Amino acid sequence: MRSSIIVLPTTLSDDHQKVLKDVTEEKGLDMDKEYLRKMVKDHEEDVQEFTEASVKASDPAINAFATK
Repeated sequence: MRSSIIVLPTTLSDDHQKVLKDVTEEKGLDMDKEYLRKMVKDHEEDVQEFTEASVKASDPAINAFATK
C-alpha cells in the first residue's frame, strides 16, 4: 500500500487574507454580517463551479459528481 503525504499551507492565500482582513475590520453585529456576506458569495461561486462542471467536465466521474 502506498501512502501519500499532504502538505498543508502554513499561511493564508492572498484572497483568504483579504477576507479575514475585511471581516475582522468590523466589530460585533457588523462583523457577523460581513462574514455572512463573504460566505454567501463564496457558496454562490461554488454552486456556479459545480453547475459548470456538471455540464462541461470531460471526465465522466467528475461530471457525475458535480451533477449529484
